[in-house]
Amino acid sequence: MPPTLWLGNACTEHMVDRIDLLTEADYRGILFAMKRLTWLLRDHDVLVIPRPVTQDFLEYVTRHTGTDPATLRVISPDAPLLTHQELRTSKVSATLQELTAESLDYQPYIHDRGAVTFAQHIGLDDANASNSFLTEGGAELLNSKVVFRALAAGGRPCPDGHALPHQRGLGARCETTAATHRIRDHEA
Repeated sequence: MPPTLWLGNACTEHMVDRIDLLTEADYRGILFAMKRLTWLLRDHDVLVIPRPVTQDFLEYVTRHTGTDPATLRVISPDAPLLTHQELRTSKVSATLQELTAESLDYQPYIHDRGAVTFAQHIGLDDANASNSFLTEGGAELLNSKVVFRALAAGGRPCPDGHALPHQRGLGARCETTAATHRIRDHEA
């Protein structure tokens, strides 16, 4: 089985309407989630994540997984997110183009158009990219709140939703929604 290229592309541009509203705490949370991918690494795997993983953390994980840390490659542009632009920087793409001369399995965290075009950019064979659902934006469609609400409602009336960038205002929004929409126990 060939080594795997793990792409830590959680929270891509299509998932966050306004990246400029994210705080440093938001970015730390995203990195926290992406660091979990280190537990999946096996000998000779490659991990691309927004910010570096400390050597201490990598050694801790590999001690428990039995993976040889000397065989791993962790590539990080030291950026808040792995945006399409970040993935095309020379720090990321040049390093990976060297590595893709060998056969690698490809496992993006979110297999969206950005992940597909990134694989194409570095010359990596992405078996799932041939699926037109991904190349035509299927992942973005499934991550759309508008589409989700329409599908989840299943033809039934659904109260208006409101996306909030922060928890501030959540209580007031819930009170407003509850006051303007009656929910009856006997409705299924």
